[in-house]
Amino acid sequence: AFDPGAGDFTAEMYARPTGSMTGGNRDLLGQSDTGGGYVPFTIRLASTGKWALVIYNGAAYQVIDGGPAIASQWVHLAMVKTGTLITFYVDGTSKGSITIGNGGVLYASSQSMSIGRLGSYGNPYTGYLDEIRFTKGVARYTGSFTPPTQAFPNAAPALDPDAIGHTVGDLQSITNAAGHIAQ
Repeated sequence: AFDPGAGDFTAEMYARPTGSMTGGNRDLLGQSDTGGGYVPFTIRLASTGKWALVIYNGAAYQVIDGGPAIASQWVHLAMVKTGTLITFYVDGTSKGSITIGNGGVLYASSQSMSIGRLGSYGNPYTGYLDEIRFTKGVARYTGSFTPPTQAFPNAAPALDPDAIGHTVGDLQSITNAAGHIAQ
């Protein structure tokens, strides 16, 4: 299970949607329970054709409208948590904030965080994603900013060739033969 805890974090990526901008919700990065009954968080292309950040607070969904998505146009999306405040940025501009209770802890789920879909529930995203980064413990943006134009640095610690598995904080995805993210 993915658990960002009570600390600060930043989830960000570049997205370039293809195909129809309306219809069902299409999730880029998020977490759900088994069967999609509730969504602790997701960054999505909503059925209205707008970018959205959706947060579940244990009783109701809170949504920040990120404005219209444009087919085949790259956009930088970021969800930043500082204390109990989560802010949604589109191309470096704040689209709004949500205050979460429970000591600043997102609603819990036993599921992994998913890229390109919403957990085991589905809602596959059609388009391109690039420079996906989740930084636990760091609120990278606390006001308007210019999105990065260079690839994120590879400043990870040296890997131990005798170590097995992933280190704490790693994310893993599996790409199928068609080039789609499968997990």
